[in-house]
Order: sequence, then C-alpha cells, then structure tokens
Amino acid sequence: MKRLLFVICLLALGANLTFAQQATRSYVGPTQNPKTAKKSAPKTKQTSSTTRSKGEIYVGYSGNVAPITAGGGFTGNEKKIHHGVQTSVTINANRYIGLRGDFSVGYRDQKEAFTVGGPITTVTRRTTIYNVLGGVQLKDNESEATIQPFGHALIGLGVYRQTLRDCRNPIGTFCGTVVRDSGLAGAVGGGFDVKVATRAGVRFTGDYNPMRIQKETINNFRFGVGVVFK
Repeated sequence: MKRLLFVICLLALGANLTFAQQATRSYVGPTQNPKTAKKSAPKTKQTSSTTRSKGEIYVGYSGNVAPITAGGGFTGNEKKIHHGVQTSVTINANRYIGLRGDFSVGYRDQKEAFTVGGPITTVTRRTTIYNVLGGVQLKDNESEATIQPFGHALIGLGVYRQTLRDCRNPIGTFCGTVVRDSGLAGAVGGGFDVKVATRAGVRFTGDYNPMRIQKETINNFRFGVGVVFK
C-alpha cells in the first residue's frame, strides 16, 4: 500500500513539472519576438519640405523716363517721366531661374505753343511708349526671408509713338501722328520683394530700358512699384 501511494505521488509530481514547462514555452511576450517587434513598429512617411512656388504674377505702376523730343532726334534731348502700368508673368524653371514675360506702357502729355506764318498754334503732344519683352529672372524661389532680391534680363519689342492733339489755331492743321516706329528693346535690372503674406508681397523694381527707334538708340529707364502673387 505504501509503495502504491509513493508511485502515485511521483507520477503527480512529474505531471505538474511537465505542465509548467509547456506553459512557459507556449508564452512569448511581444518584446521576445524580434519579427513581431519589427512588424508592430509604425512606418514614418517622408514628406517634402520645399516651399518653392511654381510661378508669380506682378502688376503695378510703371514710370518710364524717356525723351519727349518733337518729331524724333532723341540724342541729348530732355527726358520726362511717362506714367503707366507694368505687368509680368514668371514660370519658375528651378529654384533660382524663372522664365518671364513682361509688358509695360507709359504715356505723357506735353502742352506746346508755336507759330507758323503768324498764327499761334497750341497743341498737346502725347508720347506713348510700349515694351513687350521676355527673358529670365534670377531669384531664390524657396526663400522665406521678408526681403527677397531678384534680377532680370529681358529682350523684345519697343514701340514709340507721338501724336499731336487738341490743336488750337485758325487754320486747324498740325494735328495727327508725327512719330510711329518700333524696334528692338531690352531691360536689364532688378529689385526686391517685401513679403506681406505667405504668397503675396510688395515689389519695387527698376531697370535700364534701351530702345532702337528711327535708327537711334533711346536710353530709357523704368521704375515701378506694385503687388506680386506667388
């Protein structure tokens, strides 16, 4: 009887040890399995931090300092400011270079009086200057600075036109177009933008604006201020 009880106790003890070992092997914590740890790790998605704009649009006032010579002969003659507007569209090819199209127009009215054979004639001489240009703009298109400088080099067509208006004389003559010519024109200069919003700013610009009219080179200068949207 004692032997039987002893054998039963040994069997029970062995069964308990076997169950404990199996339970320990069957449990694997989340940190004990490297494959599980790798699968459970969240994946981070890389995003681009670039702030480059695709392009910009500018519109504003333009002052063109150009001669008001009567009937041509521009060399060495007085220059006046022709008031008007300027607009441009730029497509950014990369961070620093943009392809730009530029248009400006300015005009000035000049009162004049002269005599031809006795009667006094008074007229208004209107001079109008157009620029249709294209070229490159150099600028850091990813800059977040408040003041952003730029430069440009443009070439295209210039148009110079003079007309006599509001004629006052006994004969009623002299009115009409006295100069109408077009030729090669360019603009080399730059300026800077003052950032006022994420995609908008105030632009100050100026350039040398030569123009070939009536076989002479007119050395004009443009300046302006306006708003730019990016």
